[in-house]
Amino acid sequence: LSPTQATTRRKLLDAARELAAADGYDAVTIRTVAAAAGVSAPTAYQYFTSKDHLLVDVLVDLVSDTTGSLSERPVAGKTPADRAAAST
Repeated sequence: LSPTQATTRRKLLDAARELAAADGYDAVTIRTVAAAAGVSAPTAYQYFTSKDHLLVDVLVDLVSDTTGSLSERPVAGKTPADRAAAST
């Protein structure tokens, strides 16, 4: 993707994430996401063919963010029991 395309895609993902977090699955439509991202619905459809395609990519981003933040945390304790005790 070009930098402009990557920015547009990110705006769509962020808007979908916010709408889903605030109002749930039914609140997310390509049209509402496009409006929240400041792009037209046809532009949004160029990036995501459906609402489910968009939401799957939102989930992929969430998993990636979570994996990244977990890998930044050092493991405490040498044994599983030690690690479990340290996390409480």
